[in-house]
Amino acid sequence: MEFEKRLKALIELGDFVKSGLAKNEFSELFHQAYIHNNWFTEEFCQLSFSSLVSHYLNEDKLNEWLGKYTFSNQANKKRIGLILAGNIPLVGIHDIISVFISGHISLLKLSAKDSILTKFFIGKLNEIDSESTSYFQIDDKLTGLDALIATGSDNSARYFEYYFRNCPKIIRKNRTSIAVLSGHETNEDLKLLEKDIFQYFGLGCRSVSKVFIPVDYDLNTLIEVFEKYRYFIDHNKYYNNYIYHKSIFLLNLDDHLDNGFLMLKENQSNHSPLAVLFYERYQNTTELENRIILSKDHLQVVVSKEQFSFPTHTFGSSQTPELWDYADEVDTLNFIHKL
Repeated sequence: MEFEKRLKALIELGDFVKSGLAKNEFSELFHQAYIHNNWFTEEFCQLSFSSLVSHYLNEDKLNEWLGKYTFSNQANKKRIGLILAGNIPLVGIHDIISVFISGHISLLKLSAKDSILTKFFIGKLNEIDSESTSYFQIDDKLTGLDALIATGSDNSARYFEYYFRNCPKIIRKNRTSIAVLSGHETNEDLKLLEKDIFQYFGLGCRSVSKVFIPVDYDLNTLIEVFEKYRYFIDHNKYYNNYIYHKSIFLLNLDDHLDNGFLMLKENQSNHSPLAVLFYERYQNTTELENRIILSKDHLQVVVSKEQFSFPTHTFGSSQTPELWDYADEVDTLNFIHKL
């Protein structure tokens, strides 16, 4: 299957998904995904599919992304193991697209949490071009692989490093995202930040789990603006997390703010539990920049309007990465090309 045919198949898949979203044809699929994993609500399944169309299967963006690389129609296919996460809908789709467009075979170890949507994506691609069926194999044992791309926790990463020590690999560990506020943000800025925090229930590595604020920042500003996702409290799993952490804070007499569905707590950690947003006050941006640089290997995205020596994302954009926004800033296509 030549490169041009693989690219054409991806573009046609994007057209199919775009049309299906417009006609509301995925309701039953999204319902099945929700029944299988209650974190995958129809709203966030739809958001995932919309982002897929706009950012990953968009013809112009595909050409822009792929134009930086040279592709050949080599017959020597590599078998690349993909250990996929399942924290948000279609979270592993970038790796799947990267291996496919490079002309290699994906040996897929699917997450039980996201098997329905991932299998749908692959199945539809196979329908569009039957030649693509040879590019995907679901294989939990990952037998006979030539390279590995794995996403998991810090604990699982140690296992992956040891077990696959003799093959080229990309191993991704726990990461989270933060936001830096200056105090000059508009209400619109903060409403966009609300998306960075709450979309996908805050379960993604690109979800903002902590905000850095000036020493004199009034936290009530956030409490008053953050209202769009109040309905989360009616979601059983989210509610259980909210009540659990609230109980701990109350028992320990921990200072915190509570707006009825989110708690804000001062903490130096960048990783906050579900239904909690950590915050930390800073004196000046120079010290803060140095602090963030030291945490670089544990951060996926920094959201801010401030200027730093490292890249930042605009408010509301953390959950909609482009094809060239590689996880952990490791160029997946370049890794595959060097095999």
